[in-house]
Amino acid sequence: MRTLVLEGAPLLAGARLPAPLRASSLRPVARAVTRRRVTEADLRRSFRAMGHARLLSRGGLAGPDLAWRVAVARHTDTYAHELALIRLAASWRGLRAGWAPGRETLEEVRAPSLWLVGDRDPFSSPARVRAWAAHAPGSTVRILPGQGHQPWMDDAVGHARAIVRWWRGPRMRP
Repeated sequence: MRTLVLEGAPLLAGARLPAPLRASSLRPVARAVTRRRVTEADLRRSFRAMGHARLLSRGGLAGPDLAWRVAVARHTDTYAHELALIRLAASWRGLRAGWAPGRETLEEVRAPSLWLVGDRDPFSSPARVRAWAAHAPGSTVRILPGQGHQPWMDDAVGHARAIVRWWRGPRMRP
């Protein structure tokens, strides 16, 4: 049996886009962002905005991991490509109509799905995630206290265990 695991609030119709992300859909802002030399402080600020303040306060996202992310930002076109995608999907007002999947798409999901979402995810509230998941038959939602948009970063071992427990659970047995 195939399954689907979603970590972090998925980009679905009705997701909220934080103001800095909406602003980056404007070409002058995107150009300024791609020209700026990214610093470790910039990345920490970004991760705080994504709901990962606790991760940073514990000393997470440091050393080689942080250096790698700075190098990716400085030496690749990653940000330019991500900002181009944002311009396609969003405007200053938010998501463009019809760009993100909605209720009809969720209703077509046939695989059992596990939604692991941090309660500090700025893209959607836990209530909104539960409402989305209710349209996907066989979905299980776990709201993770103190975790952000990339919740596996906040507790990688806990996430791996949660997924394995879910796979071994009664729903997954033939």
